[in-house]
Amino acid sequence: MPAFAGYRIFVSIPPQKFLVERIVRTLGEVQVFMEPGQAPETWEPKPSRLMQLGNADLYLAIGVPFERTLLDRIRSQFPQVRVVQCCDDLLPDRGTAGTENTDPHIWTNPRLFLQYAELVHDTMLQLDVANRKTYSANYRRLSSELFMLHRDMRYLLRDRDFDEFIIDHGALAMLAGEYGLRQIALEQGGREIGARSLTGVIDLARSRNIRTDFTQKQHRLAAAEILARELGAGIAVIDLYEEDYLGNMRRITRRLGEALR
Repeated sequence: MPAFAGYRIFVSIPPQKFLVERIVRTLGEVQVFMEPGQAPETWEPKPSRLMQLGNADLYLAIGVPFERTLLDRIRSQFPQVRVVQCCDDLLPDRGTAGTENTDPHIWTNPRLFLQYAELVHDTMLQLDVANRKTYSANYRRLSSELFMLHRDMRYLLRDRDFDEFIIDHGALAMLAGEYGLRQIALEQGGREIGARSLTGVIDLARSRNIRTDFTQKQHRLAAAEILARELGAGIAVIDLYEEDYLGNMRRITRRLGEALR
């Protein structure tokens, strides 16, 4: 069997793998750099993991925390690897202190993820002129899938009784902003909220009759256990890093919609 001749592409997280594979199909081989079960806020790659990038043609970033040092290391150690950085152009004010746009989880908003898809599409057109029509056709099909996801998420969040939801690690700001929700995070700036702030969250939850605390599979906080005990609330575990992007986002949104009624 002949060796694989397509582009060797690394991405940071599994949802990117879904998106990039939809665009390149058989013209590329896509690998996820972050190891399974990890969180990009805390994971640091081992040297052996970094060495795997030496054979890549392309690294597609998405703005998650471990990229802050990783991308410079790739450029230094593997200058032959093309690095495409994201997502300052998508979220120009993301670094402003105290704003919602400090959240890097752009894939939780299908419309933002579509903009990222456009970046990937344009990159492949530059790298592989001979297959421009194929990439563009694949991108159009992906655009339709993301639009349908956006439509379904909006439908699943209709007819809600209130807009607020509680989550351990504030990873759904992009989703909340798109669909008119208010995320209340038990972690701020990488630290769990203090006792006074937690009391305020408990009071708000009681006034809204909020009975669900969302937690990421990779983030479990002591504050969440306290809140659950005080409210008799259930804990809904979600995982934003599943490769089944379309199905996973519909499941998360359906659970959110149920919690808001």
